[in-house]
Amino acid sequence: MDARTPKQLAAVFLLGFLSLPLAIAKSSLGESVFPPRPKLVVLLVVDQMRSDTLTRFEPLLGPRGYRTLMKGGAYFPFAMHEIMHSMTGPGHAALLTGAYPSLTGIPSNVWYNRDRRTKEYCVEDPKDGISPRNLRVTTIGDELKSAGFQKSRVISIALKDRAAVLMGGHRADRALWFDGDAFGWRTSAFYEPGAKVPDYAARVNARLATEKGKALRWEPSESQPYALTHVGAKPLPDERNAGRIGAAFPHGSQIGNKNAVNLPLGIELTAELAELALTEERLGARSEEPDLLTVSFSSHDYLAHGFGPTSRELEELIRVEDRAIARLLDRIEKQVPGGLKSTLIVMTGDHGGPHHPDLLAGAKVPAGRIDENELRELLNRKLDEKWGAPSEHRSWIPYLYDFSLTLDPSVLSAKRIARPEIEEYLRTEILRTPGVANVVTRSDMEARKLPIGLSGLTESQFWRTMTRDRSGDLVIVPFPQFASAEATVDHVTGYSYDRHVPLIFMGAGIRPGVRHTHALISAIAPTLAAMLRITPPSGSEGKPLTEILPGAAHP
Repeated sequence: MDARTPKQLAAVFLLGFLSLPLAIAKSSLGESVFPPRPKLVVLLVVDQMRSDTLTRFEPLLGPRGYRTLMKGGAYFPFAMHEIMHSMTGPGHAALLTGAYPSLTGIPSNVWYNRDRRTKEYCVEDPKDGISPRNLRVTTIGDELKSAGFQKSRVISIALKDRAAVLMGGHRADRALWFDGDAFGWRTSAFYEPGAKVPDYAARVNARLATEKGKALRWEPSESQPYALTHVGAKPLPDERNAGRIGAAFPHGSQIGNKNAVNLPLGIELTAELAELALTEERLGARSEEPDLLTVSFSSHDYLAHGFGPTSRELEELIRVEDRAIARLLDRIEKQVPGGLKSTLIVMTGDHGGPHHPDLLAGAKVPAGRIDENELRELLNRKLDEKWGAPSEHRSWIPYLYDFSLTLDPSVLSAKRIARPEIEEYLRTEILRTPGVANVVTRSDMEARKLPIGLSGLTESQFWRTMTRDRSGDLVIVPFPQFASAEATVDHVTGYSYDRHVPLIFMGAGIRPGVRHTHALISAIAPTLAAMLRITPPSGSEGKPLTEILPGAAHP
C-alpha cells in the first residue's frame, strides 16, 4: 500500500501529467515524416529510344533487364519531351534540370555564335576543352552537393561527351566520355586536374590499347528476324550513313577504329565502366548520403541513325542492352545495402526518332527528305542576285543546320537591310521547298505571334526551345515524316515520333504499374528532388509525379 498522503499522490500525478507531452516529444524525436532517402539514384538513358521500343520488342527481352524495370517500376510508355528540336544535347540537358532549352541555354547540339562568327558546340569550352559552361541552370547533382551532401558522389558516364557533361552538371565528381580517336575514356580539366581519368577507367584504356587492331564481327543472334522488325522492303543505307561498319550483316570493325563503338562493343564498354564506377567508388554503400550515377547508352543512337528503328540491327542491339542492364541491376543488388529496394532507378530516352523516310514513302505514306546544304547554297545565290554578293568572303547565311538558319549580322549591316525584310524574303523562298510546312522568323518569335498552321502544342514547343542568343534567325518546320538528308534516319523535329520516349521509375518505395498518362520529361528532376528532399534545380519547370511517390496522399 502506498504510504504517501493524498496530497503527495496528487502532486506526483500532476507532475506526470505535465511531463507527458515532453515524453511524447522525446519518443518521437528524430522520426521523419518522409520515407528514407534512396542510398543511390541511377539514371539510365538510351539515346534515341522511341516510345514503342520496349512495347514492340518486349517478347525478345530476358527476365532481368528491361523487363525488371517494366514490371517492377512505375512505367510510362508514352512520356514526352516538350521541345521543338529533339536531339542529344537539349534532351540530356532536360533530364536532370527539369528545364527547357529556353532556360538551359542548350537549344541544339550546335549553334552559330554570332560574335565569333563560327559554329559552337554545346559543351565546348575555350579553357577546358569540354565542360558544362554553356549550361545555364543547375542539375540534381549540383543541388545535392549544394544541399550539404558533400560526401555524395555524382558520376556521369556516356560515349558522347555532351551526354555525360549535361547529365553530370557543374559539380559532378566525374564526367567520363569516350574519345573515339584515342579509343579510350577521357574527361576534362574542368572535372579533374590534368584531365586525369580515375584508375579504373585508365585500366580499361590500357586494355584497349593492347587489343588495338583486334577484329570485331557482329552477326545476328538468330537466323530469322523478329516478326515486327521489318515492315516492308527497305533500301540499305550507304556506307557513310551505316557508320562505316558495313551496310548489312555481318557487320565488322576493329578495336581502335572509332566506328567500333557503333557495334555492341559501345554498349558493353559503357556498361563495364558503369559497373566499375559502382564498385570502385562504392556508390550507395559509402555513407548515409545518397549518390548519383548517370549512364547514357549512345550506341543505340548511332545505329538508329544508320539503319532505322525497325532494322534488324536495332533488334539485335536491344538484346545487347537488355543483358547489359541486367548485369548492372545485379551489381546494384549485391553492392548497395538494401539492394534495388534502397536504390531509385530512372530509365528514359533523351529523344525519340522517326521511321525510315524512304521506307514510309515506299508504303505510300507522305514522307521525304530536305537537303539543307543544297537549300543553303540556293538561298545564298538568291540573296546575291537580289542584293549583291557580300564582300570579304562572307555569305548571307553562314549557317543552316538542324532546320535552324542564321544570318550574318555584319552582312545585313553593310547592306543596310533590316532583318525583318530579309526574313520575309527568305520565308517566301524556303516555303517553295518540297517538304517544308512552315517557317518561323526571329521577328515572329519576338512578337510572340507565330504564322498560321502551327498548333497550340507547336507554339508552346517554340517558346520552350528558343533562346535569345543561340537560336537561329529562321526556323524551318518540315511536314511530318520529312527529315534532314544528313543520315538514313534523323531526329530534329517536335513531332510525336521524335519527342515521345518511355519513362520508368523503380525502387525506393515507388508505386509500380503501367500508366498511360503523358508524363512529362520535365517531371524527372522535381520528382527526384522530392525523393531526395532537396530544392529542385534552379530552372526546373516540371511538377513531381506525385502519383508514384512513396508516402504521397492519394484519394
